[in-house]
Amino acid sequence: DLFLKIRAKSVGETADFTLTCGKCEKTTPYELKLDDVKVIGLENPPDKFIKISEDMGVQLQWPTALVTSQIEELTDDELIAKCIDYVVDGEETFSVADETPEEVGSFVEDLPLVVMDKMRDFFQRMPRIEHIVEYKCPHCETENKININGYEHFFG
Repeated sequence: DLFLKIRAKSVGETADFTLTCGKCEKTTPYELKLDDVKVIGLENPPDKFIKISEDMGVQLQWPTALVTSQIEELTDDELIAKCIDYVVDGEETFSVADETPEEVGSFVEDLPLVVMDKMRDFFQRMPRIEHIVEYKCPHCETENKININGYEHFFG
């Protein structure tokens, strides 16, 4: 929400998009008022700490802008590895900044499936920006519904 307000003040309160019809694939210009964009998921954000066992857990962090820009190219394991802040094992805490990417990747690969499911749920439920555009294609009259979402749409 803060980034949208800063963008609105710095480069204008609208963003131009090109909508592509799902049927005829022709494009239509669209001007979005940034005030119409909503942040979804703030009311019930997921817990950032994921328990692995009684004595062990992982603290996740929200993806950085850099990670978000790479999200389409990352596997689930790579995304999770980039978003682990630290691991708690009993009384000890291990920062991933002190570990090699290979060690973190190996740790993630060895996580139980139930833990991976909890981590996927974290990413699916994390707050995100989005705006749904419903429009009739001026070329073929087809009703379209397009979801404009993610930081890359608004800041890319």
